[in-house]
Amino acid sequence: MTLAAVLALLTSGLFGTSDFLAGALSRRLPGPAVALWSQLAGGAVLLVVVVLSGQGFSGSGAAWGAVAGIVAAAGILVFYRAMSLGSTSIVASIAAGGVALPVIWGIVGGETPSLVGIFGIFVVVVGLALLSLAGSPGKEIPAVRPPCPPPRPRVRAVARIAADGRGPSQLAVPLALLAAACFGGFFILVDRGTAVAGDGVLWVSVGVQVGAVLTTAGFAASSGLRAAVGVASPGLLLPVVLIGLLELGADIALIYATALGQLSVVSVLASLSALVTAILSRFLLAERLSRLGVAGVALSLVGVVLISV
Repeated sequence: MTLAAVLALLTSGLFGTSDFLAGALSRRLPGPAVALWSQLAGGAVLLVVVVLSGQGFSGSGAAWGAVAGIVAAAGILVFYRAMSLGSTSIVASIAAGGVALPVIWGIVGGETPSLVGIFGIFVVVVGLALLSLAGSPGKEIPAVRPPCPPPRPRVRAVARIAADGRGPSQLAVPLALLAAACFGGFFILVDRGTAVAGDGVLWVSVGVQVGAVLTTAGFAASSGLRAAVGVASPGLLLPVVLIGLLELGADIALIYATALGQLSVVSVLASLSALVTAILSRFLLAERLSRLGVAGVALSLVGVVLISV
């Protein structure tokens, strides 16, 4: 297994764990509060890491990262809006297909995964689609998760609240297609950022953070969610900070995985956070997955093995 593949899987592991913790913590704190404070903690540590790393400033890398952050944040906002308007099965299936976009982009751009790897990518995409569709007959596993990496849970917390509005149901499919394009486009934009950043690849991560938080904060402010960011107990800040650090580690792992490996492979292996969250929920909270979810987990794991050989 290559270092890029390991880093991509680490990205999924860290994001999946942060999603799991954020879901549990959101029962005690408002979602926007978890989103805001975890983002601030991660952002502060990231700035320290960038300074200590001695990497030179890369304006172009940061710019591509900022666009990637905006696109990913917009994708999750659009995804939850589509969920509020149409069939969850249709919206989730379409959105899960977004991971195919960077795969196609990478292959068209000259990347050459092995035949076994290509089949593994296909198996993972199918597994993610099934996992996105799977509901939980157990406790409180969310029925549908956005099939994408960052920025989460900071955007999702705001997006879920904003999705309560209603509108014409015929908009669901176009919005789902737009969300899929955003999810896939995020990887392509990050890849472009790492390609032009030279030795300053961490500035791509800085850009992602800034673009995502500005987009989310602007949407939250315009949606009247500003009052939901308080923390009643200072003791709850510690797990919030932990979530921010997990997300930061995932962001950095993704940036280096993209810089070192093939986009067509890295984008798939870095999109498995929902799989990690489902496994943690199953073994730590004794929550049961539906048969569809079990099939999605199994296919995703088989696909990872095929990609890694």
